[in-house]
Amino acid sequence: TLGPMTCLQALPWKIEMQIKTWPLQKKAEILTHDQLIGRWQPRPTDIIVAVPPKSGTTWLLQIAHQLRMRGVWGGEVDFEDQTDVIPWLEGGSASLLAVNDIHGAQIAEPRLYKSHLRFQKCPQSVKRIYCFRDLKYVLVSD
Repeated sequence: TLGPMTCLQALPWKIEMQIKTWPLQKKAEILTHDQLIGRWQPRPTDIIVAVPPKSGTTWLLQIAHQLRMRGVWGGEVDFEDQTDVIPWLEGGSASLLAVNDIHGAQIAEPRLYKSHLRFQKCPQSVKRIYCFRDLKYVLVSD
C-alpha cells in the first residue's frame, strides 16, 4: 500500500542516487521556456507529451509511440529506453545523450517529445497530450 512508510523506505536509495550522479548533474542542460522557444523549430505535426513529474510520463509516451508505429515492435525499431526514440524537449539528464537531438529526424512521424513543461508553457503551434494525476499518488510515487 502507498503511505509515508513507503516513501521513507525509498529515501536511502534516492539519496545514494543523488550522490552518485552529482558530477553528471552539473553537465546536464535544462532549457528554460524562453531558451527552448529560441532554439527549437517545431513542425505543425509535432506532438509534445507534457506531463508533470511522477504522473504517467512513461506510460503516455509508450502509448503515443505505439500509436505512431502502428504497433510495430522489434527489429530495426527496437529500443532499450524511450529516450532512444523520443527526445526530452527541455534536455535534463537526457541532454547528455547524443540521441536527444530535438531537431533531428525520429524513427517515425509525427515527431514525439517528452516534456515536463506546464500546459500554459507548451508551444501553441504543436499538438499537446497532457495528463494530470491525483496529488496524493504523485507524492508517494517512485
